[in-house]
Amino acid sequence: ARGRLSVALRCASVTLLGAGALGSAVAELLMRGGVWDINVVDPERLTAGNLVRHSLSIEEVGQYKAQSLAQRLNRLSPFARASFSNRHDERRDGAEGSRLVLDCTGSDDVLQRLSVGNAEAGSLLVSLSVGLGAKRLYIVRAPQMSFSFPEFKAAMQPWLARDVEDNGGRQLPHEGPGCWHPLFPARPDEISMHAAAAVSELERAMHGESLTWSLRVLERRRAEGGTLTYGPSDAE
Repeated sequence: ARGRLSVALRCASVTLLGAGALGSAVAELLMRGGVWDINVVDPERLTAGNLVRHSLSIEEVGQYKAQSLAQRLNRLSPFARASFSNRHDERRDGAEGSRLVLDCTGSDDVLQRLSVGNAEAGSLLVSLSVGLGAKRLYIVRAPQMSFSFPEFKAAMQPWLARDVEDNGGRQLPHEGPGCWHPLFPARPDEISMHAAAAVSELERAMHGESLTWSLRVLERRRAEGGTLTYGPSDAE
C-alpha cells in the first residue's frame, strides 16, 4: 500500500558491482522498494572523503564498502537477503530468479571484462555512470550480458567530450580505476536525483523486449525561469 517496485524487478537476483555513492543510493532504493536479494561487490574501503555523497556514515570509515553496505541493507527490511564480496567477484552461484547485474563502478575495465563473457540467457546487464559535473546519467542496457565494448566506447566518446566542454574544459584526475578524485563536482542531491531516475530506468529495462544493447542518456537542466527539469537528453 505504501508503494513498491514492479514484480519483475522485485523478483530479480541483483549483483551490484560498485558500492560507491551512486551504487549505495540505488541499492537502498531497491531494497526499500522490495528487491530483497542483492549481492554487493566492491574491493574498496570507505574513506572520509566518501561521506559527502555516500549512504554510509562515519562509523564505517576504514571498513569495506561492500560489507558495510550489505549490513545496512539487511537492517532496512526483515525480508532482506543482502550479501557481499570484498573482492572483484562478478558471479554468484545458486541465485534465484532472473539475474540483474548492476554495474555502478564507472570503470571501463569492468565493462570490458563483462563484455567478453559468454551470453547468459535470462540475465540483464545495466551499467550506470554519472558524467563530469553530474549533469548526465549514462545507462547501458545489455540483455544476456552481451554487447560490443568498442561500440560502447564509440557511442560514449561524443558525450564525454560534451561533459568536458560543459565544465569549461576541466579534466579532473582520478584516484584509481573508475574512482573520481574526491573533489569531483557533484552534490549529494544531484546523486540522489540520478539514483531515483536509475531505479525507474531499471524497471523499464526489466520489461524491455529488445535483444540488442543500448545507451540511454538522462540529463538535468534548468528551464526558463530557473525550473529544474530532468529527462532524456535533447541530443539523444
